[in-house]
Amino acid sequence: MAQVARAFGVMPDIECRSPDRKTIANCELMLKAGEADLMVISTDDFSDVLRANPNLKPILYQYGDEHRYAVAVVKKSSHIKSFAQLKNKRACFGMVGDLGWNAVLYQLMIEDLLPHVCPYEEALKQYFKDICAVYSPDPDVVPLCDEDTSHERNEAYEVGEILGCLVDGGGDVIFLDVKNLDARVEHEWHFTQSEHSLEVICPPGLHNPPSVYANTSCALLWATRGQLLIPSNTSEMREAEIAGTMRQIAAYFGQKLKTSGTPAESFKLFAPFDLKEHVLFQDDARRLGSKDLLLSTTINGEKYLSRNYEQLLPSFSTCDPNRHLTAPDSSSMLSPLHVAAILTLALALVL
Repeated sequence: MAQVARAFGVMPDIECRSPDRKTIANCELMLKAGEADLMVISTDDFSDVLRANPNLKPILYQYGDEHRYAVAVVKKSSHIKSFAQLKNKRACFGMVGDLGWNAVLYQLMIEDLLPHVCPYEEALKQYFKDICAVYSPDPDVVPLCDEDTSHERNEAYEVGEILGCLVDGGGDVIFLDVKNLDARVEHEWHFTQSEHSLEVICPPGLHNPPSVYANTSCALLWATRGQLLIPSNTSEMREAEIAGTMRQIAAYFGQKLKTSGTPAESFKLFAPFDLKEHVLFQDDARRLGSKDLLLSTTINGEKYLSRNYEQLLPSFSTCDPNRHLTAPDSSSMLSPLHVAAILTLALALVL
């Protein structure tokens, strides 16, 4: 990215730095030590990063054609219509700590259903009869839904496993991105199931933005594809400089439609690189935007947030047995992120 940006006149130069051990935790250490200015992550890593280092904050977001919407899915034949009815049921997750995992925590907390114990893994174990995850950092704490541990994280495999857990794996409820409900037609077990055998649990009082996906109005939380994080103590001027630099790069190389002879034809910011997916930015992102674009609804001419993951997660990222979480106040406003001049930027990469 740095070489292509330089070749097409992006100023100033971008310096990409990778830690000795290519892990998200080591990238966090680079930011803390002042060795990098910016860290790029996916939404599913946001929770782990924030819990480990609450002194980081998003400066820009990776927007796709659609937001990500976490939903709870059950079999229609179960007649489960509410989260209260999920008590003592078996729950299947994609990955511990991902968007779906935290959406469940949030919904159970605002309904005052989650046991007041820590860590969150123990609270979920006490609420559900059993829990499992397709990907778990510690299978002794959260068991794997499939004992096969040979798979590196892969979205297609994850979707197949979590849907299979519900249909023929003994699960009662699963939590996943609503767009992946359509993926069930790609799996062989689909042909033995009714086309309408699954349905989404719709908690009361949701007013999410409209979408091409019919079930997004029942989303527990919605999010962008990923975040660009900086230390919270970054000065306002420096913050504007970093945002301006990344906006310039996205303007050159983040175009969805690649025009012959343009910089975007030579290098695609949101695409696989060297046969690797999601190398730095998310492949299904389309642009970088500030948090004013998260404003989702309009009330009396003013824009407000409704169940946005990035804004709500800090309120429950750390487990507190004495917590009292309520639904978000729709009057909470966001102020736009200012964009100004650009300076040299160092990135902490996980390749």
